[in-house]
Amino acid sequence: MADRFRPRLHPTLAPWINDPIPFFWEGRYHLFLQHNPTATTGGNMHWGHVSSDNLADWNAQPTALAPDRPYDREGVWTGSVIEHDGRFYAYYTSIPTFEPFTQWQSFAVSADLIAWEKHPCSPVLSQPPEGFGPCWRDPLVWREAASWKMIVGSQREGIGGAALLYQSFDLRNWSYLGVLAESPKEQTGIDYECPDFFEIDGQWVLLSSREAVHWQVGEYDGRRFSARAYGVCDGPEYSEATKDASPFYAAKTLVDAKGRRLLFGWLRERRSEEELRQAGWSGAISFPRVVRVENGRLAFAWPEELENLRQEPMPVSEACRLHPDRPVEIETEGATVSLALDTDEHVLSEGGRLRLFCDGSVIEAIVEGRPTSFRSYTEERSLRVSGGEAMAWSLGSALC
Repeated sequence: MADRFRPRLHPTLAPWINDPIPFFWEGRYHLFLQHNPTATTGGNMHWGHVSSDNLADWNAQPTALAPDRPYDREGVWTGSVIEHDGRFYAYYTSIPTFEPFTQWQSFAVSADLIAWEKHPCSPVLSQPPEGFGPCWRDPLVWREAASWKMIVGSQREGIGGAALLYQSFDLRNWSYLGVLAESPKEQTGIDYECPDFFEIDGQWVLLSSREAVHWQVGEYDGRRFSARAYGVCDGPEYSEATKDASPFYAAKTLVDAKGRRLLFGWLRERRSEEELRQAGWSGAISFPRVVRVENGRLAFAWPEELENLRQEPMPVSEACRLHPDRPVEIETEGATVSLALDTDEHVLSEGGRLRLFCDGSVIEAIVEGRPTSFRSYTEERSLRVSGGEAMAWSLGSALC
């Protein structure tokens, strides 16, 4: 029997997915995903692949990468995708052994984003610089002037996270340039998983994940990033008390033909391993979020394409029941809005503008530019709206 809490509109790929690796090319959005095709737990890591031409309907594609080489026999882990001279390059962390725990950086090449071939030069990096580790993974590659740059997420043990900067002129031979950025564990956690690095309107943004998705905004001089502001991409501000409060994790971005920077994240499950096994699936990818810098800080909005999911207006009181079998969108302006999940209550808005989506076990909202996400596997949930204005719609496939 189908699990009624499995989202219908958010990308999923049974039995297990986690970290998304977004890429846009010629009108199509691609999400490469950490994917275990054999169990509802992490491990046996492949790259799954889904794609869309409208950000609303996602189609499964053939598995992109499998752990089929000695240097990645324990998994093809997170990385990034680029295009150069009509060919596509997928950089990833390859793990040859867990004991001892060994992380290398490798790559594969494709002509069509579907069929991939591991490059004979892999691995291209096999040893972290002295003084860093045990995290040394999740390569991000981008073009900068006449060369290519790469950062690999890492850490200084007991101190905090770091992004290590490399340079190449041929995408095969990489030289270590130094530390791009580092920050204390009290600010961004003990390491930088899944780093992303990009420019918006002359300001540079560094994303990293550890117990939350962290952002830093600052300046970059080609070798070093200096942050002047920081925060989180979803949920409450980061502290010892709020670690892992949000299911949103391992988020990375793409730039589309409209010039928008879109953020996708993994929505982690809150079920036990046995519950996941019985359900037969684990992991969903968030709806995309448009990234902006406002007053030196990151702000987010839903892309206009999500409006194409709207099927029919519906009574707000009915939509606020958040029934798992009926995806809904609720929009409020000037209202006080709280979310009741079992015995917990979360105040989402006290008069601002809110747009909330509920799809199976996934609940996502953006309130005045700040996102917050939840996972819920009970019918004992509801949205409470008082004052202001509110509208609601049932949701379905954008192709209906």
